[in-house]
Amino acid sequence: MKTKTVSNVQEDAIMTRTKIPVRERIIANAEPLFFARGFSGVTMDRMAAELGISKKTLYLHFDSKHQLLYAVISRLMAESEGIIKALTEDPKLDYFQRMAGLVDHISRRTSKISREFMLDLQKSAPEMWEEINEFRRRKIYHNFGLMVRKGMRAGLIRPEVDPDLVMQMYAALVQQMINPQALMHSAYSPGQLMKAIVELVFAGAMTEKGRARFKKDFK
Repeated sequence: MKTKTVSNVQEDAIMTRTKIPVRERIIANAEPLFFARGFSGVTMDRMAAELGISKKTLYLHFDSKHQLLYAVISRLMAESEGIIKALTEDPKLDYFQRMAGLVDHISRRTSKISREFMLDLQKSAPEMWEEINEFRRRKIYHNFGLMVRKGMRAGLIRPEVDPDLVMQMYAALVQQMINPQALMHSAYSPGQLMKAIVELVFAGAMTEKGRARFKKDFK
């Protein structure tokens, strides 16, 4: 029978003590490494060393760095979807609290991702970059669209405003400004740009009543 090495025994002990499943712990710790250094800037050897596990354990859960990155991105999108759903459906929050919550969440998430990671992802894993874009279009834009329509019913968005046009403008600005090429030449972080886009697009569509509340909640 094969004898375990001291390092393997220590690793097994660590895995036993923690309540978080090994796969989930790997994903959670891989996220900041990818986001800070880019896809190409992290090897599986380096990942295992920084996570404090053997390369064998890492490969037991993920066959490749692409698979691990996909798990990180999938987890990120699932968490965002849950937070966005909770914000938009929470009956205790008013219109502007929901809007502020959405902007804050998206800005915080986007701020975690470096320019280098975005550029690297587009080059090294274009299918994942496109999946992120699709998530933005399908979930984030959709929920902001719902917020525009709710604002119109509440008298906070001007009645002559076309909700679809507002979302097209919002989507166009995000696509143009929150992309690797534009970010490399921008003095602002992705999170700062996202907040500025929302403020410019939505504040311009609001009634005087809506704008007064908007200025109060979006400091």
